[in-house]
Amino acid sequence: MTELEFKNTNPSDYGSGNINLLYSSSIGTGSYELPANHYGASGSFAYDKEVQTIVGKEYYLADAIFPPYRILGLTIPFNSANDVSLEQTLSAVTKIRFTIGGTPATVKVIQTAKNAGYYFIRTQPTDVFSFPTDLDTSGTPLDSVVEFIFDPFLVAKFNNSDFNALIGNASTNSTSDVALEVDRSTDPLKPSNLDAIISKTATRASVQYSNYTIAGWTNARYEGTKLTSGSIFGDDPALALKSFKASVHPLDSDVATILAAGQGEADTRTLYFNVEQPPRLYQPAGSSIMTRTGPYVIAGTFPIAQNNYYNGNFIFGLEGGKFVRVVDRKIHATDKGSVYVTNEFGRATSELTSGSGA
Repeated sequence: MTELEFKNTNPSDYGSGNINLLYSSSIGTGSYELPANHYGASGSFAYDKEVQTIVGKEYYLADAIFPPYRILGLTIPFNSANDVSLEQTLSAVTKIRFTIGGTPATVKVIQTAKNAGYYFIRTQPTDVFSFPTDLDTSGTPLDSVVEFIFDPFLVAKFNNSDFNALIGNASTNSTSDVALEVDRSTDPLKPSNLDAIISKTATRASVQYSNYTIAGWTNARYEGTKLTSGSIFGDDPALALKSFKASVHPLDSDVATILAAGQGEADTRTLYFNVEQPPRLYQPAGSSIMTRTGPYVIAGTFPIAQNNYYNGNFIFGLEGGKFVRVVDRKIHATDKGSVYVTNEFGRATSELTSGSGA
């Protein structure tokens, strides 16, 4: 019988509460002796032939069904022999325990298919060595009474609904101990529940108290963020950078030798310099005139070295996806023909051209 033929055979055709079992085995020959509960004890019958091989004996007996018996599936009716409804259980079953020839067997369910009045259940192939003792009128092996355990066992169907509270789809907002709800539905300027707010009897607001204490919330909403880190000058929370082509040399390199290479220098790469913040305006004490903190310099194509009016740009290189300052180096801006000297902080302290510096 093929699986399709087995699947389309109603187990109730063989009796109320009957369950059919689909299995495969070797017929006529096998490497294991036939089960005693069906064929009789060893020695009570004779095999047609026994052959000793390298791996063990090979047994032969015409039309005999040799173990192992590989369980492949079952067909189970909606109601058991004692009229217990199994339809909801079979639709969600994952494991079935039962006995075959008096020996317990457990199979895992890998697929279920609902037919008219019964379920076809495909199982993970499972080998057993016992066999039913009896035969029905057509000569098919038969166990007359078998207990089945279904895992899980569901008595009633669970009907899903948008109103069912499942894990992850229901939440309740916590209320604040200090914040109160303000009702501006009727007047945007004067809350209708102002008296309740003053007396602290208004409805508690559904907000977390941490909204007013965690820095990530308070800085963005109330306190703001400083533009400088306060530790190393120039390490602002956000930097605007411009790129230029340059080569990097040790601090004691000769400027004339560096410049002699010109734009044809092979060891060039992309470097970056920061765009400084524009000068801020302030009003000195006792004066009615606004004053700038420094000259307003528009960022150009190349860095600006430190001078009396300008702090000087920081120069960065890209290493492993991070911007790292280029410190204590001479940097040849090949497209400009200048050499920048950086200090231990990566700031351009001077700009040298042909015939100047060392």
